Amino acid sequence: MLRSHSTTGSNGDLSDYQNQNPMKNKIQTILLSLLPLLSPFAIAQTSEERSAEPEAEAALQSIEVKDARDPYLRPYRTMLKGVTAFEKYHRHASQGELRFILRASVPGSSIKDVTLRIAGPSITIPVPIAEDGTFSLPINEAAAADNADMLLNQKKEAMRWRPYIRSPGLGTNMRRLGDVRLECEVYWAIEQGEMSFFTRNALNVIGGPCRSSKVAFGYLLQAKLQNATLVSGERRLTLALAKNGMGFMPPMHDESWSDDALIELRYADGAQ
Repeated sequence: MLRSHSTTGSNGDLSDYQNQNPMKNKIQTILLSLLPLLSPFAIAQTSEERSAEPEAEAALQSIEVKDARDPYLRPYRTMLKGVTAFEKYHRHASQGELRFILRASVPGSSIKDVTLRIAGPSITIPVPIAEDGTFSLPINEAAAADNADMLLNQKKEAMRWRPYIRSPGLGTNMRRLGDVRLECEVYWAIEQGEMSFFTRNALNVIGGPCRSSKVAFGYLLQAKLQNATLVSGERRLTLALAKNGMGFMPPMHDESWSDDALIELRYADGAQ
């Protein structure tokens, strides 16, 4: 899980917030320890614990499974909530297209043989996965009515997924802040359905992961970074990285940075 430096802004330093809101601070500390770690997104508290970094996850082996709960990704209806969020917050990336991306939990592992389908008691819809691991979510009312699930042919622990939104014209080492903000809104709309009532509502109390200065949003990658810099005109900000260099921490909540601000990623050892 990513950790970041304490944030300051118009609402004051985080420590002031914690002193003034001991109950919210207690809730925040508990709920953040419960968040799932299988996603390429990580949500971390900006606190004195920022120096802590969990050990790398153990390697997870992909295995073939047949019609079991293991390959369950998400309920189809839950994934459709991400489509609704995309439409609601599309202003962050008006030229972006909603796609999702699958990655192996072990960086560098192939997803060549991974398949995905929407499956219910009376319906099955194959979902094509592009060579880069991206896919579009088909909109199908019959599948929603059938209470269908999104199913992989791999154990779900072997795969990571996230929304994947890229405005046109960006280089491979560039991300647009508005695209990342929109990805966060889509991911949160989907992922909160998998959380407990307590965790979901505790996050909402503090403003949610995409718009609160009290929660830091970590964007995890498949390659190690040397540095990440947020750029808008002459303004530049060096972003905090994961301890292992495999992610960066964008200021999602800071509206002084426009959606058009760009994140320049400089990879270590020539990685892309």
